[in-house]
Parts: sequence; C-alpha cells; structure tokens
Amino acid sequence: MRWVRRLAVAVVVLVAALLAFMRAQGIPLHATRHTPPPGIAGRALAVGVPAPDVTLTTHAGTPWRVRDHLAPGGVVLVFYRGHW
Repeated sequence: MRWVRRLAVAVVVLVAALLAFMRAQGIPLHATRHTPPPGIAGRALAVGVPAPDVTLTTHAGTPWRVRDHLAPGGVVLVFYRGHW
C-alpha cells in the first residue's frame, strides 16, 4: 500500500509543477473563447457550393491556388484551429 501513497504524491507534485509552468508561461488554465465561435454556422458554405478561388500559403511558404488543383479531380481543405 505504500506504493499507492507514493504514486498519489508523485501525481500531485506533477500536476502542481504543470500548473506552475503554465502560469509562468502565461498559458490560460481555462478556455478563452467559445468553440465554435458564435454565429459561425451562418457564415459557413453549404454542401455543394463551390469554394471561392483563394490562394493559400503552404507550410513551406509557397503559394497554393485552389483553382489550380480543382481540375485534376477535386480538393479537400482541412483547417486546424490555431488557438486552443
């Protein structure tokens, strides 16, 4: 049973250290905005509506134009939230 107590103490110490680190780095301990943002559903494109022709920047910094990639068969765009 001693190992259970030691494990519990280790977990408490680890959580306390993590919280202290987050506070020192300015990382909020709670959500800072709604997920998804209010009203976003009204601005979303409906299924089947053509996407606007936009030019995006790839991870390598090169431009990537939607229109250039539609002809070969289609495009799937995936957006990752930049702020959690």
